[in-house]
Amino acid sequence: MDTIARQLDAARHQFKTTYSRQGMEANIVHIGFGAFHRGHQAVYNDLTNEITGNRWGIFELNLFGDAELVDALNAQQGLFSVVETSASAINSRLVRTVTGALHTPKSGIQAAIEKLTEPQVKIVSLTITEKGYCTDPRSRTLDLSHPLIKHDLADPEHPRSALGLIVEALRIRRQQGLPRLVYCRAITFRKTVI
Repeated sequence: MDTIARQLDAARHQFKTTYSRQGMEANIVHIGFGAFHRGHQAVYNDLTNEITGNRWGIFELNLFGDAELVDALNAQQGLFSVVETSASAINSRLVRTVTGALHTPKSGIQAAIEKLTEPQVKIVSLTITEKGYCTDPRSRTLDLSHPLIKHDLADPEHPRSALGLIVEALRIRRQQGLPRLVYCRAITFRKTVI
C-alpha cells in the first residue's frame, strides 16, 4: 500500500512543489511544535528544501501540551498546510519537511534523547514559552529552585525540562564522539540566559 508521502511525490506537480521527500532525514529536532513553528520555521525549511534541493527534515518533540496534535501529525505522515491571507490573496502551502513527531509524556523521554543523539542531527531548535526555560524572571538566570530543574540536577539521565533534555543529549553526543549541535531558538526582546 502506498503511503501518503509516496502518492504525493508521484503527484507533486499538482502541489507546485519541486522536491521529493524520498531520502529525507531529520537533520533538525525541534522542541515545541506549536502554531508559531508550523507557520514560520517549518515553512522556511520547506522553502529552502524546494529552492536548494536539500533534504533537511524536521523531527518534532513536544515535552508537554497537546498529544492530539502530535498524533494527527503522525497520522498525516508529517504533512500539514499553512494558509496565508492578505487583502489581495489567499495562498496555501503544503509543508512537507516534517519527518515525524513525539509527545514525550506518551513516548517517554528516552525516545527524545535517542532522537537528539542520532548522528545526522545537526540543529536543535526551540519555540517554547519563557516559563519553559525555567529562569528566574527578575535575574533572568536559571532558577535552581524550579521543580523541573531540581529534578534534572538530581537525575540528569532522565530530564524533564527542555534544557535538561538538551544537556543530556549533548553529554551523550560528546561521549559517543558525535558532532556538536547548533542551537536555535525564537528571539525575544528580553535577554534570556541559557
